[in-house]
Amino acid sequence: MVIPPLKPNRFYRLDASYFSSESIVTMFTMMHEEKNTDWYTDKKEWMKLLKRISKRNEPYSITYDPTIVELNSFKNRIKNIDLGVLEINEADFISGIQDAKIIEKKKQELKKKKEDLLVALHQISKREFEILNFDENKSKIDNNSLVKFCKWIKSKSNFTNDDTTYFSSELVNSLDYINIYEFYENYLIGPLNDDAIRAGNLKNVIAQSIDNEKKFYTGSELIPNYLMNFEEIVMHGTFALSTYSDSFETSFKTSLVPDFGYVTYITEQENAPKGGNLFLGVNISLSPSNKNVPLQISKLSLMQRLSIHTGVTVGSIQKDNVRDNFFGNYSLLLGGSYKVLTQGTRINFGGLFYHKIDAINGSKSIAVQPFIGLSIDLEIKKWLQTIFPKIEI
Repeated sequence: MVIPPLKPNRFYRLDASYFSSESIVTMFTMMHEEKNTDWYTDKKEWMKLLKRISKRNEPYSITYDPTIVELNSFKNRIKNIDLGVLEINEADFISGIQDAKIIEKKKQELKKKKEDLLVALHQISKREFEILNFDENKSKIDNNSLVKFCKWIKSKSNFTNDDTTYFSSELVNSLDYINIYEFYENYLIGPLNDDAIRAGNLKNVIAQSIDNEKKFYTGSELIPNYLMNFEEIVMHGTFALSTYSDSFETSFKTSLVPDFGYVTYITEQENAPKGGNLFLGVNISLSPSNKNVPLQISKLSLMQRLSIHTGVTVGSIQKDNVRDNFFGNYSLLLGGSYKVLTQGTRINFGGLFYHKIDAINGSKSIAVQPFIGLSIDLEIKKWLQTIFPKIEI
């Protein structure tokens, strides 16, 4: 990274991003660098990484489930296969036959019929659902689960989007290696051959490619798992770097910050205080922010700049037979504050609460006097740590 000459006595912020070695972006880079030879038996490093990513990002599933089109295609391929053969009882099949040789021949005939039917089901399922050809999935599929799946397929007159998850829940739960690799072939080979894109904008290219692929699913067809969840997973392995770091303490904690300042009263009422007052107060932040970053380069939201503000006047506003302090020698300030110029200076606004005295009967009632002011945060903790570096607060 090359940084041009910078002007002195200025604040600069440098932002960058990098990808975790366990991210989807890294996985596609590995996929690009590995030769895809006989991947059904030779498990690639990118496939191992995909498995770790999938486990870490649960419940964002990237398992394979066939589309409605694929389910209909499989149903069409097995429509002429009589699954009832598997239900034939041997005793019923040889019932009434007395000759021992014929009985043995019939038994072998029935056995072969069942074996041939199961072989046909396995072959068709592997042609229709290529994911079953992976070595890791061969041990997952047994005759009973396959027959159950085929019976379910034959029993359905129409398939809905809810039916597509039956494959992964009842037959084989496998990561969607094939569709993910085809996604790479269709969209990412070119960008991954471009060193400039690989060095900088690959995450955005992947995100845009996901959006482009989704456009092919415009009807009622359910979008495949890997496309639905890649958007979430792609972001998980991306980390931001900045010349001003966001510490856990400053980024994830609502703060109470004392301040000192001066308010000016916006006078309208006859018995209201005139001029202004010094005050001591406290700001209650509405959203956490990092005060170590200068305000000029901070991208603070409105909620990060605003705080609830309360305080008391320094000195009395009491005037005989006109008004009295809210309590004792002090009156209450309540309102809000807004950061300006620096992280520690604020514009204050709100109302001064005091007691208004009725000139006729001397009764008191609460009154509110609008004000606007300016304050400076009292960074007591920072001052103490500057004076006493070893103190822990």
